[in-house]
Amino acid sequence: MKTAGTIVLALGLLLGLVVAMFPTSVTIFEEVGSCGPPLLRVIAQQESDDPNEQELIDLCEDQSADRLVVAGLLALGGVVVGGGLLIADRGRSGASADPPPMAPPPR
Repeated sequence: MKTAGTIVLALGLLLGLVVAMFPTSVTIFEEVGSCGPPLLRVIAQQESDDPNEQELIDLCEDQSADRLVVAGLLALGGVVVGGGLLIADRGRSGASADPPPMAPPPR
């Protein structure tokens, strides 16, 4: 179960990162516009004086925020399930916090 827990943990974090970095796109005035990676879009707040361009920026930020929620849930699920498997394996194997006693030194 230790191996399965580690794999699930790593996959959850990796899938969350992929979803957060996979570029998004929006459709405005029947044209498709690329927004770039959601993580970078949310971090880099932009403003424009042109109302059409500002509408595109707002749509991209909304789309990116939704995608980041999904990415966070994937990463959280991987941590919870993978961590649970790791904890369950530790309890099952009988591992204790106390180290085994040392053998006496040779004479």
